[in-house]
Amino acid sequence: MRPTALRQALLIGAVVPAALLLPALASAAEPTSEESQSAFEREIDKIGWHDGFEITVDKVTAKSDDATTTLDFDLNYKNLVGVSHTPTDKAYLEVDGAVVKLSFDSPEIAGGGQASGTATASLKSPSDAPDVDDVVDSVVLVYGQADQNQTRIPLAEHDSVESIEPRGIPAGMTFGTDMEITLDEAFLWPSYQPGEKDKHEVWVKINAHCGRCSTGGFSDVNPGDFELTGPDGQSSRGDKRGGFISENVSSINKIEGEWIVFVMDEPTPGPYTFLWENSNPAKPAQASTQITL
Repeated sequence: MRPTALRQALLIGAVVPAALLLPALASAAEPTSEESQSAFEREIDKIGWHDGFEITVDKVTAKSDDATTTLDFDLNYKNLVGVSHTPTDKAYLEVDGAVVKLSFDSPEIAGGGQASGTATASLKSPSDAPDVDDVVDSVVLVYGQADQNQTRIPLAEHDSVESIEPRGIPAGMTFGTDMEITLDEAFLWPSYQPGEKDKHEVWVKINAHCGRCSTGGFSDVNPGDFELTGPDGQSSRGDKRGGFISENVSSINKIEGEWIVFVMDEPTPGPYTFLWENSNPAKPAQASTQITL
């Protein structure tokens, strides 16, 4: 080979590998859509109580880019009551005082059962682009409005949950002769109804049948026939929010597993008188027992 041809061959051999590398270098310099998002996962493991459920925030996963931060919540629900229902979606995020909407995916859960669910929210990323960890620290999961008993679960590790834990009340007593009543279960928890902030509910599950059916039984037995009176004199009539409307009690009809709900101010600890009184004055009858809150 002539010297000129040899020099050309050597130059081509040196240039081609570098040219081949250029696309690869350019590709490595361009971030993918996956790399442009900052992903962050935090174990939360905090518990609150709301609307008949024990709610555990297991973890939150955050993905952030220049415009938005998406938060995905892994939640666990334990149904504290004996009927199936779906966890409430009346919740939101509070972020530095601002309200952010949540989208829930929650199953219907059997009475006493437990199941998982999820929730998702999108936040606008601040212009100063703080660390994703700081964004998560600024978030509080809130159940209920300001005029209700709220449950507040902060995601910041050292901030405490604000929630009232429902508790069981000793029950199981049977009483009455004209109408024999059994208090099957009882619970005390905060009211979650609008406008009832600082109010509490006493839920009592009853069974009842005719004790002396020679009287012909009792018609239209309803929650208003029941009264709960505390040691401080505070008294409350039964409310229909437990789902029980009315029932005739006779030799062929009885009350099975119905909830009577009493709405009260902050209850004073001590013995409470649980009273049933027939609302028909032509057939006076009553029965009472005591429960301890």
